[in-house]
Amino acid sequence: MAWVATAAILAFAPVAFAPVALAADPQAAVRARARAHYRAGDAAQKAGRYDDAVAEYRAAYELLPLPGLLFNIGQAYRLKGDKVHALEAYRKYLDVEPDGRASPEAREHIAALDAAVAAQAKEREPAPADKPPEPAPPPAPPPVVPTTVEPEPIRPPVVDRAPAEASGSGSTLRYAGIATGIAGVGLVVGGVIVNLHAKSLQNDIEAMYSADTDSSGKAANRTMIILYSAGAAAIVTGGILYYLGARADEPKAVTFAPTVWPVGLAAQGRF
Repeated sequence: MAWVATAAILAFAPVAFAPVALAADPQAAVRARARAHYRAGDAAQKAGRYDDAVAEYRAAYELLPLPGLLFNIGQAYRLKGDKVHALEAYRKYLDVEPDGRASPEAREHIAALDAAVAAQAKEREPAPADKPPEPAPPPAPPPVVPTTVEPEPIRPPVVDRAPAEASGSGSTLRYAGIATGIAGVGLVVGGVIVNLHAKSLQNDIEAMYSADTDSSGKAANRTMIILYSAGAAAIVTGGILYYLGARADEPKAVTFAPTVWPVGLAAQGRF
């Protein structure tokens, strides 16, 4: 930075060595004022008052825009720690004087400041949120144990005969049995009557033999046997019919069950 100060002093040298010409040369007065601001800035920078140094350097640059003053402004900002404004001042200096004597140093400061600004920006980035822990895998299902279920026994369906039908058929059989029994009794009574008549004829034959009487006696005897036989058969038939009619009134259940061999249904019950 010593050469910048020297350059500034040399630029202001005419003012220092020719005080008599200030009144006649307006630019000499401007250079004198600029030199005063430069000296104040240099003193403030050496004292560590960097804001005052920046203000004095800017005042000198507004009066006399020399490139070295831009470099000095960058230096004051860098020493203060204001990296952003220091970079701005160094870049302006390189734009005005890219091949100046302070250009290499300005580029070195720009590279260092860019790296520092990038590091600070990275530090300011919020830390990534902690990744939530992955859920634990579900527990394995218990092993499937095969179970056996005994089939329920096949219960054959029960088919009940309708009471009305059973009652009707039973009554008919009972009535038929009663009627047949009465007819049988009538036949037996007829046989008794014929038997009595045959005995009467037998007495007549024994008292007085007659061919006609003997023939009538034999016919009556045959008729008696027929009537007895028919009456007895009718009584037995009537009893059987009555018995069947009484059984018909009882509830009857018919069951059906599947058969393995031969394939089909088997019916069982009382009929």
